[in-house]
Amino acid sequence: MRDLGRLKATNAATFRFPPDLLEKLEEIEYRLRKDHKIKATKNIIVVGALAMLLCEFEENATESSLYQFLSQE
Repeated sequence: MRDLGRLKATNAATFRFPPDLLEKLEEIEYRLRKDHKIKATKNIIVVGALAMLLCEFEENATESSLYQFLSQE
């Protein structure tokens, strides 16, 4: 997890997001800046969140949040 701070987004990709999720992302970006004085772009929030989710899956497999979410579909 310590390596997450070293992640730099250098490759571009396009993904489709539900409007509610994008609104939540904007809210989190705003709250980080206003409440916690952390300047974080939406991009770095998504990169960090995805990296943490993938790390959790690698460590916990069927007990991970990702597995639990996908197995309910």
